[in-house]
Amino acid sequence: MKESEKLRIKSFENLSKEINEILLKRKKKRISKSRLAPYIHEIIYLINVENANYTDVTLWLRKNKRIVISRQAVRNFYVKHTKELDKE
Repeated sequence: MKESEKLRIKSFENLSKEINEILLKRKKKRISKSRLAPYIHEIIYLINVENANYTDVTLWLRKNKRIVISRQAVRNFYVKHTKELDKE
């Protein structure tokens, strides 16, 4: 193998490493903390034990915790976090 070919292979390896590093940095996304996170236990309790629907939870949050949030946001939060709990 000639030296020029060796250099090309090394430069290709370096290039692929740099691209992988860039991809890793780009894929890291900061997940913001939800306003509902401090009340996760209450939300799960209301839905699972008290059989409250998402609208009921929304109204409870507005009345007791002064959080104005949509029914859909409560649903998304609940679904996401119950999936995480099922994995554990």
